[in-house]
Amino acid sequence: MIISDFFDFLYPDCCCGCNKHLGRSEKIICTDCFLQLPLTFFEKKHLNPVSNELFARVPIKEACAAFHFVKEGTLRKMLHLLKYCGNKNIGIFLGRQLGKILANSGNYKTVDCIVPVPINEKKRKFRGYNQSEIIAMGICEYLPRPLVCDVLIKPATSESQTKKSRYERYENLLDGFTCCKSTLASLENKHVLLVDDVITTGATVESCVKELLNIRGVSVSVAAVASSVLS
Repeated sequence: MIISDFFDFLYPDCCCGCNKHLGRSEKIICTDCFLQLPLTFFEKKHLNPVSNELFARVPIKEACAAFHFVKEGTLRKMLHLLKYCGNKNIGIFLGRQLGKILANSGNYKTVDCIVPVPINEKKRKFRGYNQSEIIAMGICEYLPRPLVCDVLIKPATSESQTKKSRYERYENLLDGFTCCKSTLASLENKHVLLVDDVITTGATVESCVKELLNIRGVSVSVAAVASSVLS
């Protein structure tokens, strides 16, 4: 205990939101910052802004996001640290929060397996991991289902999205995914939960769902950590 306290003093864990030193029972984010994260409560309703946005495009069962994505805020900072700074612990933490929400919602109790939205291999090698896969690992702690990471493939890097309009980004992401033929049989007649980090235009999720629905008997629900779809 003395040694542990000594190292905590030398290398204190800090909140990724406000940089305040974390208490002994706090992880990743302090209690004050956590309570300010903008929950959506979308999981409580079959019809919610995320599901309504996707229902118009693809035949899914359910869809929700745990938090509203705010351009300036703690959640955006957390997602940036996850995607670009190698902080996988944040992904596990956010996945656990999403997993708790899904486990407490009766709308997702029939899910058979969890499939993360993939990233292309070049980006995965550079980053070292797929952030949606890390989030899915956290979800599995509260929604214990098999994690299937090799069914969807993103074969090529999309064009840069930085200077594109919202609609151009949407078009650029469509038809960007394929299914790995060797794993198709394992998902036949399954209810798949597709997991993403953030839903913005919905194009990524739409493209993935269309591919998954080519598998015999598959039904798909969608869950994300955050969404910028307006409520």
